[in-house]
Amino acid sequence: GFADVSSEGYDSAYRLKGGETATLEASPEPATPQASQDAGEITRLLSPVQIDRDLQHIVAAPTQRVLWGDDLRSGSAGRAHITLTDGSQLNLGSDSSLLILRHDAQAQQSSLDLVIGRMRGQIIKLTKPGASFEIRTPMGVAGLVGTDFSLLVTSDYTELMVFDGVMRFTTLQGKMVTVNAGQKIRISKEGVVDGPSPASAQEEQIAKNLT
Repeated sequence: GFADVSSEGYDSAYRLKGGETATLEASPEPATPQASQDAGEITRLLSPVQIDRDLQHIVAAPTQRVLWGDDLRSGSAGRAHITLTDGSQLNLGSDSSLLILRHDAQAQQSSLDLVIGRMRGQIIKLTKPGASFEIRTPMGVAGLVGTDFSLLVTSDYTELMVFDGVMRFTTLQGKMVTVNAGQKIRISKEGVVDGPSPASAQEEQIAKNLT
């Protein structure tokens, strides 16, 4: 399972997966919130899509701002296109849940959590020292440097397909796999990695059409 850990003064929570630990240290000074909690905007939408923000349940609409800590949940016919503040594009498929943990455009530090469902990301090239863009899943973490990809999470496996660029997937067991353009991998809930193997043009088109 997982647990969300938060600290006073911060709006977003850190999600711990099974086997992970975290330590919260007391500070004599109050924690200072991040200067900007704005992650982007919903630019296209097919209802129903809901945003869970703290204790609020917001019915999403076009031009809706997306903040750090927002959990976007789409229904059986719902889809959402999110433009992040750095210009990156996210497409959330139906029956999906995407948690925006952090998106700091200035520092080029982003962390998302695809809990279930499907998403496509078209991410701008990361150029700053220490820049990172990662997507956590129940089976591990996908990290990238300027790429176009599709990610699918089910209760049994995670599937990563790369259309352009390079991604590296690290399983919960610590195994790192590099996936190049035109390739796909599937990681089971037991941590077994199938691939990388070539993705057919038909498979790529289906993945694009479903987000």
